[in-house]
Amino acid sequence: MAKAYDVPWQTIKARARREDWPAMGSQPPPAVPAEKPAQGKRASARQLATRLRDLIEREIADIEIEKSGKRAAADQERAARRLASLVRSLEKLNEIDHADKARRDARAAARQSEGEDHRAELESRLARLAGLLAAEASAAGEPEPA
Repeated sequence: MAKAYDVPWQTIKARARREDWPAMGSQPPPAVPAEKPAQGKRASARQLATRLRDLIEREIADIEIEKSGKRAAADQERAARRLASLVRSLEKLNEIDHADKARRDARAAARQSEGEDHRAELESRLARLAGLLAAEASAAGEPEPA
């Protein structure tokens, strides 16, 4: 493999050790299924962002490792386009996340405002009721309640 890509065998061996590649001839480990959301639930923006960041890091690492070897211009262009696409996806996800947060904040502010309006209305109704009770008590000659 080293000769095919004109890369020193030590580079490949170091990467294999760093990434825990299985030894030649050994059985591959059983596939661990990716953490998927439960049926009917969508992955959160945070989970998607984490996955995209991991993909971007892997792409950059692959580009850096392959930089030492000679790659065809078409392969370099393909890798650059793939990396740019992942970065755009991450940016779009961040925009969506920020818009959702702004929408949630606006709803919370609206609920708080509605609560304050409701509280003010109740206060005025209670004051009116207290005034009516005081007027009835004075008309009946009873002492005003404290």
